[in-house]
Amino acid sequence: MRYRNIRVLPFFAMAIFLFTCSCNKKRDSRNMYTDVSLAQDYNFKSFSGNKYRTKVEVAIAKIKTHSGETIEVIIPQDAYDDKHPEYNPPPFLEKVVAKLPIGFTIRIHALLKENGIAGLLRVQVSLEDDIDASSKGKVVYIDRTMLTKNKFMYPSSPANEWTVDSKLLEHVK
Repeated sequence: MRYRNIRVLPFFAMAIFLFTCSCNKKRDSRNMYTDVSLAQDYNFKSFSGNKYRTKVEVAIAKIKTHSGETIEVIIPQDAYDDKHPEYNPPPFLEKVVAKLPIGFTIRIHALLKENGIAGLLRVQVSLEDDIDASSKGKVVYIDRTMLTKNKFMYPSSPANEWTVDSKLLEHVK
């Protein structure tokens, strides 16, 4: 009986070793998301490519995701300005990278679905104006609070169209 337990011990040791090795590897962000912009299930195709101009001051912030990845996200003023009367920062806000002025232009780029358990959706946008010499064309994410609720981002919502919050952004032809 005693020797039987000893034979199982190497298998447990190997399992623990493999688990800890795989957890310590840095994730490859190219494999973390799937582009679902053209998938009919998400009705995103007509939204992609549209240009919008900010109606209020917004910022690009570094935010750590639940998977440990740090991403850059455009967030509204109430998410980064602690003097705002409705201040509500996103979880895991690391720092504000740049403030974007009123009138700054962005273009809806893509809809990405996370390849993890949560399967979260993120909307990518490209910066159409310059913040500095290297920022034009840079691709970042836009916070879901800057979009109107739809059934893709908020399952309880009946809406199945992608639009922006008209208090924050206006369409540019």
